[in-house]
Amino acid sequence: MELPKWVPTDQREFLACALNVLAEDPRVVGVAAGGSFISKSMDEYSDIDLVIVVSDEALRTDTEARMEIARTLGPLLTGFRADHVGEPRLIICLYGPPIVKADLKFIVAEDLLQRVEDPVVLYDPQGVVEAQLRKCQAHYPSPDRQWIEDAFWIWIHYVAAKIRRGELFEAKAIVNFLMEKVLGPLATMEGGHRATGGRRIELRAPNRVLALSRLFVPFDRQAIKESAQAAVDLYISLRVDVEVRKNAEVAAVQYLADS
Repeated sequence: MELPKWVPTDQREFLACALNVLAEDPRVVGVAAGGSFISKSMDEYSDIDLVIVVSDEALRTDTEARMEIARTLGPLLTGFRADHVGEPRLIICLYGPPIVKADLKFIVAEDLLQRVEDPVVLYDPQGVVEAQLRKCQAHYPSPDRQWIEDAFWIWIHYVAAKIRRGELFEAKAIVNFLMEKVLGPLATMEGGHRATGGRRIELRAPNRVLALSRLFVPFDRQAIKESAQAAVDLYISLRVDVEVRKNAEVAAVQYLADS
């Protein structure tokens, strides 16, 4: 496949080399690209998200075997298994020079039946990848709004308790968690986008940027308390289609106010 001209130079050169190498590996059934490649929004700072479909199911769990493949794709600086996001099939790699970050997800063809996006097929000599993609639609999960409502006030109480105890780093960490897992996703959904947390939120939820910026404060007790209250205010403005836990809300907000 000839790579599109809108792919930035460094990423295009890496992809061209990687695809040639992968096409020579008999274990590789096909290759597809996800992320910003799908939306044609790649720029010089973009990662390369590759889905590498393999015939050998052991490659999904054999980290060293996958790292061996990763080393053949370019000048690998370092790489690691993405346990931090609960995706052991994914190897996150940094290549260079020039520096290019590539996320390599190793799957078998059946895994394509459960996917969050429809990747762009780059290499599929036997049509296996295309055949699997035609079997079903991609589904990107949305947050459970009621679960968030039930949990949110416990998180606010937790923040307030940490402020009272003087555990300010932990309190800041919970406010950051609320940004990434609750407020960011709800804000991007309000803007008609997928629930992507903080990713490109400046573009996807521009009317919420000022409110979100109030969550990021210096290491100061009063400032952290105010950031937690800002999280409360923003959440309430984003909250829809839930059974409001008003008693929990009142109790948690008062506990925070008294902190």
